Amino acid sequence: MKAATAVVSGMILLSVSARAQTPFQNLDFESAQVPDVLDFSHIFAPFSQALPGWVGYFGTNPVSQAVVNTVSLGTYNISILGHNTSPGLTLLDGNWSAVIQAGSVPPAPPLSATLAQTGFIPAGTLSLQMRVGEIGQTDINDMVVTLGGQAITMRHLPSGFYAGDISQFAGQTAELRITVLPAPLQSNSSLELDDIVFSPQPVPEPTTITALALMALIARMGHERMRPTDQRPLKRLRLASALEKSLSDGFCGQSAALNQHDTVVMVEEAEF
Repeated sequence: MKAATAVVSGMILLSVSARAQTPFQNLDFESAQVPDVLDFSHIFAPFSQALPGWVGYFGTNPVSQAVVNTVSLGTYNISILGHNTSPGLTLLDGNWSAVIQAGSVPPAPPLSATLAQTGFIPAGTLSLQMRVGEIGQTDINDMVVTLGGQAITMRHLPSGFYAGDISQFAGQTAELRITVLPAPLQSNSSLELDDIVFSPQPVPEPTTITALALMALIARMGHERMRPTDQRPLKRLRLASALEKSLSDGFCGQSAALNQHDTVVMVEEAEF
């Protein structure tokens, strides 16, 4: 009897352990099980088929359907985009990308939109990285990323990815939530997502990001100098000591550490 009880207990522990270490799925959204067509008479698909492994929320309300190959012009929405998407929309990578849109259905107040998934974060993971594309005039600061209920500060990398430090969650199971918040002065806020990665690479320090951005800028200026003089326009490049533009774009959820007394350098490239 004791032996049988021990076997059953062992099986339960193995089952719980297996569930606890279930990996995240479909982080690049390539597992969509819907036709890649634009048919306005059939734009809705079951959420589990459009975005397998993920669940969606509008505010706190679970989402049962996703939109295929188009987006909303004002209401809250979650879409999956393929190659045959509406004109003016493009994929970030691969065959499918996801779109999260906060918005409202008047006269009701606006709601946030969230993609969420619970999974095991591999041991040795140092950062969460993802491609993010802004649609329309949406600001990247309308995005909130949480892991295990804790907000993750996402920084813009020169590669175009956004990355945040999640080293404290390595080897644990946690829920990832990517939320787009309503914007006060816009009909809706829309962000496109792709290529989410739990990476063993650390997030570069802000000074490293700034240095890389400056190197890219210098390289571009050098390229411009090599152009024929009759094609070389007058350029004024406003640089701050911390590269104001790079940093202001590079921090999601926090303001860039710049003040009005930072030294400003004006660089002029005139025609000779």
